[in-house]
Amino acid sequence: MSFPTDIYGAEGEQWETYSDQRHVLGTRLVLQDGRTFRFVENGGTLLVAGNVIQAEAPGANFDELAVASAAAAGAETVTVTLGSSAATVDLFAEGYLFVEDDAGESFLYPVRSHPAAGTSSSLVVTIWNSIQVALTTSSTVLLLKSLYKDVIQMPTTGTGDIVGVAVSPIAADEYGWIQTHGPCGVLTDGTLVIGQHIRASDGVAGAVEPLDRDGTHENEAELGRVISVSATTEQSLCYLTIE
Repeated sequence: MSFPTDIYGAEGEQWETYSDQRHVLGTRLVLQDGRTFRFVENGGTLLVAGNVIQAEAPGANFDELAVASAAAAGAETVTVTLGSSAATVDLFAEGYLFVEDDAGESFLYPVRSHPAAGTSSSLVVTIWNSIQVALTTSSTVLLLKSLYKDVIQMPTTGTGDIVGVAVSPIAADEYGWIQTHGPCGVLTDGTLVIGQHIRASDGVAGAVEPLDRDGTHENEAELGRVISVSATTEQSLCYLTIE
């Protein structure tokens, strides 16, 4: 697997689910009418159609990792020292290595592969391109899984980036599509108004509510606008603008 790309599909593909990975995570599906979807791997709980979906919370034990040995500009591997969590084979493949501090900071590198490694041990991470600014043993990095790996229903207090809305039930640990743009049914919390902008609800997990940007709510990101209103706890038709 390499990088996500755009594919153009027929109506109905957005409802297909798979027990195996058919596309790179994050691959974008575009239908003829412009609706767009992203290919995801579900986490441990069934995804419900019409629910707002977020990325898995970043692993705290994979943040601020020390670079174990200097990596020269042009290198295609980075060796880091893990903390109190182990890494399974290719846990971060299709995700990122982000240099947070000191030499090389701010550079983001897509992860190609890596072996398994235990807690407090060295992990050799192979990236898709090459190091642009040399890293030293003072550099620290974040290892981040793909935003589309092990996605979950959006809780009332978000713990990860919002990545889309489920359009069909995707079983635990299976693969499918979530919608990011265009008309889509979404679980409703409260009273919506046609043309009104929406955000993820901070009262009902997986739902949307009116966006007022008053600074008192957990989830202020705009997800789209209302096309047709349904009662609270039902499905309203909204035009998603997540991307």
